[in-house]
Amino acid sequence: MKLTSKTMSRRDMLKMLGFGAAGAALSGCVVPTVPPATDDIVEKAKTVAVQKPVHIKFWNWLDDPNNPTFPTLIKRFEESHPLIRIDWEPGAYAAQHDKLVAAMAAGVGPDAYELGTEWIGELEGMESIAPLDDFYNDWPGRHDIYPRVINQYHYKPGFPGGVGPLYALPFILVAHYLYYRTDWAEEVGFTGSHPSGGPGTMDEFLQLAQMVTDPSKPRYGFAMRGGRGGTGMWFEAAGSMGMKMWDWIKPGEEWKFTLDTEKSIDANTWYTELYTKQGVCPPSAPTDSFAEIVGNMKSGLTSMTFHHLQTVNMIGDVIGIDNLGVVPVPQGPNPDEWTAFGGASADAVNAQSKEQEAAFEWIAFIASPDFQDYWCKNTGGVPVNPSLANDPFYQENRFVQATLEGAPAWDVFPTTRGMGEFDATQWPTAMAECLTGKITPEQMMRDLNAFLESSK
Repeated sequence: MKLTSKTMSRRDMLKMLGFGAAGAALSGCVVPTVPPATDDIVEKAKTVAVQKPVHIKFWNWLDDPNNPTFPTLIKRFEESHPLIRIDWEPGAYAAQHDKLVAAMAAGVGPDAYELGTEWIGELEGMESIAPLDDFYNDWPGRHDIYPRVINQYHYKPGFPGGVGPLYALPFILVAHYLYYRTDWAEEVGFTGSHPSGGPGTMDEFLQLAQMVTDPSKPRYGFAMRGGRGGTGMWFEAAGSMGMKMWDWIKPGEEWKFTLDTEKSIDANTWYTELYTKQGVCPPSAPTDSFAEIVGNMKSGLTSMTFHHLQTVNMIGDVIGIDNLGVVPVPQGPNPDEWTAFGGASADAVNAQSKEQEAAFEWIAFIASPDFQDYWCKNTGGVPVNPSLANDPFYQENRFVQATLEGAPAWDVFPTTRGMGEFDATQWPTAMAECLTGKITPEQMMRDLNAFLESSK
């Protein structure tokens, strides 16, 4: 699943991915506000004929639950599907995994739901996620999704992912990059190797973090996410420093998790020492999650954090969009190990639902260019549809540019049965214990690796 074309030209790389002209030279504009949806927001590719009125219970999470975009698109879907009603229940990312697993175990889960890709194996083991191949193969829209996006939703027990039945469709492509305060960088006289002047390497990332950190102000270089959801940030920063989650023993047949190797332990030590030794993270880092890392950037407490397009306006509207710099995840000592948490959040259908056909209609609409284009232009993101790649809106946006520039480094977690619990509980607990000195970085990695190996 990992994209490894590290040396090809950016234009060739984007052609390979299917993004086409989206990789053209981009200007520095921010994601603008666009007018409300019009009557042309309709589904153009129906899949099955729903013969009776049905209600589809749908759960997801949104970075900004007050944004009116999602309710608008539900309304448009229902207008074009008069027999289907969406009973929408939004929530927070930090609670979604546990809430979903508990509901599925009790037999009261939703008909369709958003999930992290790394939860697929766990939900398949609970018989709570339906294989979609029969629906997908009859859906005309399948030809308009990037193959490298859809491939991550295939799962087969005993394998790390990318093979077997299809279990989800993409919601939005939200690969991570690095935000940094350009005004603070200018203030301390920092210029990095990236063409924008931002940090192009992890050494430069640390240098900038050290230069702007001043606890007396208070001001810190890096908003580390030690709480739930911080696995992606850790995956890319430690990954670029040499951490590797898994490797083949016998290619295509036998594999193992590799967090307990010397190289992975050293990379994790480098990352955790940003807090424990370098002191470039705020004191709250061991428990900080999404709200805190964004809030720290907005309040002027921190200079840098890893996130994605959907927080451009959240942060930029507060600190000033011209002060919000963006670069791909910086590279570590070995460019071949450059890693960014990439791909797209996913939507799936409950295997126990009695309305699977209608549920698939709904998640197929979410993956369609009608939904994707309107959603991305209102909230941020890169559409999963090649048919939208030439839209000037996406070509002329520096945050889209940074997302696509990091495409050769995109990687995703394995989809084994233990990854959901790893992401939701095992990793946050181990990270908090490591950052607070209860365990060493080495013990953290050995414990996590043992858990993953035992829960394949």
